[in-house]
Formats: sequence, C-alpha cells, structure tokens
Amino acid sequence: MLEVRWSSLSLRQSLTLCMALTLLPLLLAAGLGYFILHRTVVRDYQEVARREHELLLPVRNLQLLMLQVEMPLEEYLVSGSPDRIRDYRTMRRTVESTYPRLMPLLDGRLAPLVGRSREDWNALDKVVADLIAAKQDGNATALQSAQGRFDILQDAAHDKLDAAGDLLEREDDADYRDAALGLERSEWLAAIAGGISLALMAAGIGLFYRTIINSVKRLIEGAERFSAGDRDHRIEIQIPRELHLVAEEFNKMIGAIHQSENRLVEMAHRDSLTGLLNRTTWEEEVTGALQRVRRLHERFALVSADIDHFKKVNDTYGHDRGDEVLRAVANAITGTVREIDKVFRMGGEEFMILLPGSDARMAGATAERIRRAVQEQQIRAGTNILRVTISLGTAVADGNLDATALLKQADIALYRAKAGGRNAVVMYQQDMA
Repeated sequence: MLEVRWSSLSLRQSLTLCMALTLLPLLLAAGLGYFILHRTVVRDYQEVARREHELLLPVRNLQLLMLQVEMPLEEYLVSGSPDRIRDYRTMRRTVESTYPRLMPLLDGRLAPLVGRSREDWNALDKVVADLIAAKQDGNATALQSAQGRFDILQDAAHDKLDAAGDLLEREDDADYRDAALGLERSEWLAAIAGGISLALMAAGIGLFYRTIINSVKRLIEGAERFSAGDRDHRIEIQIPRELHLVAEEFNKMIGAIHQSENRLVEMAHRDSLTGLLNRTTWEEEVTGALQRVRRLHERFALVSADIDHFKKVNDTYGHDRGDEVLRAVANAITGTVREIDKVFRMGGEEFMILLPGSDARMAGATAERIRRAVQEQQIRAGTNILRVTISLGTAVADGNLDATALLKQADIALYRAKAGGRNAVVMYQQDMA
C-alpha cells in the first residue's frame, strides 16, 4: 500500500518526502543540541569565564596587594625611613580604590564577606597611625601592641577575601561539572540522531529506488540509443509526472534534431550566397543522372552559363554589388527553369543547369529563356541601374560520356558563345571538339 501511494507521487513530492525523512531528525537534533549546548554547556562556560575575569581574579589580586602593603610598613619600623611610609600609603590607596570597583559586581552571598573585609581594612588606617607614632616616640610597648592589632585586622580582611574567593571557585567547579554533563548529553543525542537519520535515509532511498529508478533507466537507455544513431527510438515513461514530461521533451528534441540534421544536410549542399546547389552536389547529381542514362536509357541535357564581364562589375561597383548581381542572376535562372531542373553555382560567376528528360532542342530553348530573363533584369547599384548579360553553352548526355566529358562539352559550347560576342546560346556540336 505504501509503495502504491509512493508511486502516485510526483518527483518533487517524492524528493521532498525523502529529504524530509533524511533531514528532519538532523534538524530536530540540531535544534535540541543547540538548546542544550546553549542553555547548559555554553552558558555555564560563559558564566565561569565571566566570574573568573570579573570576580575571582580581582579578589585574588586584592589579597596579594594586601600582603604587599605590609612590606614597606615593616621596613619603616626597622629603618625609620619616611620613604617607606610614602610607599605604604601609595600601595594602600591602590587597595582602597579596588574595593569600590569590585563591590557592585558581587551578589548577595559575596557582598557581605567583601564588605566586612573592607571594614577591617579601613580600621587598619588608625592602627598604622598608632604604629608610626609609637615608632617616632620610641615607645616599645605601644609599638608591640599596635603591631598585634595590625596583624589581627589584616588577617581578618585577608581571610574574608579568601573565603569569598573559595566560594567563587566552588561555584566555578559546579558550573564546570554541569557543562561537562551537558556536553556528554549532546554527544549522545548527536549519535542517536545520526543513527536514526541513517536508518530513515536508507528507507527513503530504498523507496525512491524502487519507484523512480526504472524510469531513470529508460531515460538513460533512450539517450544511449539516440547517441548510437537510433533516431526513431522514443522514450515511454508514465510516472513520475516530471520524468514523463522529460521523456516527452526528449522525444520532441529528437524530432527537432531530425529537422536540424536535414537542414544541415541541405545547407551542406547549398551555396551560401545564392542558395543554389553547390559543386559537391553537382558531382553527385550528374553522376546519378549518367547512371540512369546507361541503365534506363533516360536522357538529360546540361547548360553551362557564365555572367559576361563580371570582373568589370566587381571592379567598378565593388564586391557587395557583385554579390547582388550573382543573387539576381540566380533568381532569374531558377524563375525560368522547371521544378525538376536543378541549378548549381559552380564557383565565381559560373552556373550549371541540369535538365532531366531534355534533348538538344529543349536545352537550347531553356538556355535562350534564361538568357533573355537575365538580360531583362534591372539590378540597382546605389543610384545606378545595372544590366548584365549571360553566355550559355549546352550539351546532351549519352551513355558513352562521363561527368568530366559532358562538362567539357558544355564548357566548349560556352567558350564559343563567349568568343562569338557573348550574350548568346551555343549548342555543342561534334566538330567543336
């Protein structure tokens, strides 16, 4: 039942269903994977990176600064140098300026710890004043008492920052574990989705193969037979609809190629300027006509024609006007002869007319009609009107002549017409040889 329904689908519908079976699991997996990665892995890693950059590193740096502040103060107590007091106060201001930048970034768990650390640090200022006074007075008892209070307050401020840093590190560890778990889930999801996609892809390809492949094979077989030269072969495909249309278009293409080939064959046998048959066709036609003379005792005559003074036309008016003259003469000849007669352009201004079923008298009459038709033509050359004439020689075929000999006879008669003053028709006689 499923295969019958599949076969009734169009090619587009079949491809769409196959693509859906293949891509839908991947798209669902990609969407879920993106959701899981973004909501767990990426977000957790981003939060860890933000916390380390904005909170943990500043807290640890602040702890280090606190320890460094004590060094110039201890050196002052030993040496009594005022420079060490200035160094202490400079470093203290650095610590004091760090707290205000850090406090706005803290949440409700960290803010109290860092706030109390700041209070302990601020209380150190009065203790340091007592230390300096005791040092200057030389009061050892007061100096020892102030040092004890300094150590207690500094340790308290440092420990509270240390507790805040430990809390941040525990939160980082928890987020790392969540991110690793989310990444593992994403990998499992990708593996499952890949397996499902492969299974559905195989099912879709199997259905597509069973319903479409035969039609495709027929298309390929038709193309191969066509390329092998079988121009009569036609491809029959009913389903899917698109391949049916392809087969119909292919069949139309074969017909069009038939017509094109016929036109090409025709063009190969035609003179491109005048549209008359060319010299290659002349040789085929006259050879076939001579064979029919020998076998069937048919008769035919040949007329050889040449435009008079054609070189002068070209030299005076140019080759474009000469081409117009050639076309005009060709039209005059074809408009005069019968449908069964064949007119050839042999090259340059030379023409040949093959007259099936004609004897010497009929050939002479046809040649005379051609001569008059050409003479009466008016050919426009710019503002000038050209008139040209044509000389013609005729010869009649018999069973003893070949194509070369017959053409020679017609040319001999043509030369006599030229020598006799042109614009004339001369029939070949045996004494002309």
